Amino acid sequence: MGKTACKPASTPVNPNKKLGSVEHDVVVNKEMHQKLVGRLTYLSHTRLNIAFVVSLISQFKEAQLQVALRIGQYLKGTPGRGILSKRNNNASLQTY
Repeated sequence: MGKTACKPASTPVNPNKKLGSVEHDVVVNKEMHQKLVGRLTYLSHTRLNIAFVVSLISQFKEAQLQVALRIGQYLKGTPGRGILSKRNNNASLQTY
């Protein structure tokens, strides 16, 4: 999405910004926002540290693009913090 040169962020969300706030003067490409949120949703299955905030931004429309981009900055600064599962015939998954 053209953000590979961005600065890493220390948190996935800015703690000083309310997620429900709408910036009316910001024009957002709806298709780009949907693609980004879809990719983050897929990624949140292995990166549980972003799952909550991704579920929040998926409830909103285009106004949360900056939050989604910040999650990308956070991911850039935290490589290797995901769940790694290896292929194994004896593996079983139990959830409660």
